[in-house]
Amino acid sequence: MLPPKEMAELMASLDAMPNDDRNKTVLKRIIGAESTQVALDGAGRICVPEEMARAADIENEAVLVGLLDRFEIWDPVRG
Repeated sequence: MLPPKEMAELMASLDAMPNDDRNKTVLKRIIGAESTQVALDGAGRICVPEEMARAADIENEAVLVGLLDRFEIWDPVRG
């Protein structure tokens, strides 16, 4: 999970990479294909898209795993 500002910074850093850097294309392709923008509900909660929840084996509960400047969402058994 990245807030919009951090996502924009990540994309700017990728854009700054040389165009002949193979990693630039690979990273942009992976991030572009796997990213989804979500909105907060009225209570400030994130609704994880069903496809992403399935891919992470999240069914009824989830845990947030902190990474200092961001967090990951995991199934409680796997987290």
